[in-house]
Order: sequence, then structure tokens, then C-alpha cells
Amino acid sequence: MAEWISVYCRESVELDGAEVWDWISSADLWTLAEGFFENDAEVEDALEHALVNLRINADAEVSVGWKTEGRGMRVWHALGADVVAQVGEVLGEHLIDAVGPGPDRIRAHLAETTQVVNIEMSAEDSHRLGAVFGSVIALRIAEEAEGLVWYFDQEWVDPRKPAETLWTG
Repeated sequence: MAEWISVYCRESVELDGAEVWDWISSADLWTLAEGFFENDAEVEDALEHALVNLRINADAEVSVGWKTEGRGMRVWHALGADVVAQVGEVLGEHLIDAVGPGPDRIRAHLAETTQVVNIEMSAEDSHRLGAVFGSVIALRIAEEAEGLVWYFDQEWVDPRKPAETLWTG
């Protein structure tokens, strides 16, 4: 089963493999990974293995791999009618009955969304390094493209205040 981090962007962004590499290699991965592992030794082992095996390919979409076996993550964007469909799905299935400043801000942002960047990974990876790498990528895209990040169909975050949740639903 796949899990998703999505970035709803007001501005368009081009996905570039070299830039994604820079984002990951310059991030504080240790701190980000601490919340996903039992202890420091597990964090160190996971990151050491991942960084040795890190590979990023960019064609029509970007793929990020860090494991010797299995698939990593896929990063791709939607434009035009696909954006309208994705925004409509979020509004109709997740925000329809939501009230308050968080949902209101998200609705206003979605009305101005011109591109959606989706980061797809396995359910297992969404609880480990996939969430770490995906978060780094999503927050950087959101910064560049005036976006909001939606983590795994649950938590909405503004990249200017990533430690604060706009809304969970």
C-alpha cells in the first residue's frame, strides 16, 4: 500500500534531481530521523546505509532510492485538470465539514493552487526514512512554490512553521 505527502503549490516548481540531492544532503537528517527510530544506534545505522545507497533519478518525475532492495519514493507533479481533481477530492472528502481557522486557511490556499507535487512511498517507508526524506523534499518545494504540505492525508503544515500543525483531519 502506498502513502503520500502532497504539496499544494500556488506557484509552479520544476522537479530537478540535482536540487533534490542538495536538499537531502544539506538537511539535518539525524534530528529528523530521531523520531522514527528506537535509539541513536538505529538512527546511525539507517542513515549510514541510506546515504551510501542514495540515488536520485530525474526524468519526467524524480525517484529517490536509499535501499539496496525495494522501491524508494516517487516524486511527481500534477497540473491543470489533475490539480482540479485532487483539490476537489481534498475539499469533498476531508474538509467538507471542517470548521475553524486551520481548515479556512487550507480552503483559501487550495483555491489558489496551480500545481500539486505528490511524494509516494510504501506504508513501511512512511514510518521510517521515507518520511524523513519526503519531509525534506516537501518542505523545500513548499518554500519555493508557496505551498502547504499535507502529510499522509492527515496533517497540514506551513513550511514557514514546520513544527506547528495548521490542522489535522
